[in-house]
Amino acid sequence: MISTFFSKLSLSNTAKTPVELAKPAYMDKSATLQQLGYNNENDLKETIYDFLRTIRDPEKPSTLEDLKVIYEEGIFVKEPTADNVPVLRVEYNPTVPHCSLATLIGLCIRIKIQRSIHHPVKLDIYIKKGAHTTEDESKCDIPPLCTILHASTSSYSPHHVTSIILQTIILPD
Repeated sequence: MISTFFSKLSLSNTAKTPVELAKPAYMDKSATLQQLGYNNENDLKETIYDFLRTIRDPEKPSTLEDLKVIYEEGIFVKEPTADNVPVLRVEYNPTVPHCSLATLIGLCIRIKIQRSIHHPVKLDIYIKKGAHTTEDESKCDIPPLCTILHASTSSYSPHHVTSIILQTIILPD
């Protein structure tokens, strides 16, 4: 009697076939905006802005939104890639034309988006044209963290740069 009871509970006694789970849309590079949960391009733009508005300035106790560094008109949803990956262009305006942390702010923007959005996206992050004294440098896309840390000629150590980034993109409790 006991063996019959346990044999009914045994996993090897089940004849059910395994259920295959569908791959979530956010993992599919060819997913449309609607499949990713956005109503349209404007919805994606507003979502990105909501993520970015909370980034704190590395030198001041204000957010990038408060300082008008980040603004809704500076976020553009471009044509998707051939794989249907959304392309986002984020343009930002440093607080002063000679801002020494302009590249670091761009990097914070990139990392905040990458940590907040859970599907593939191509990011183009630029300093607003005419807003910085190093205009030639600002025309290029802000590269990923590893590239900046590797090529860094500043006095900041990689640990210090990482610490600054984390302090700016994470809100205090």
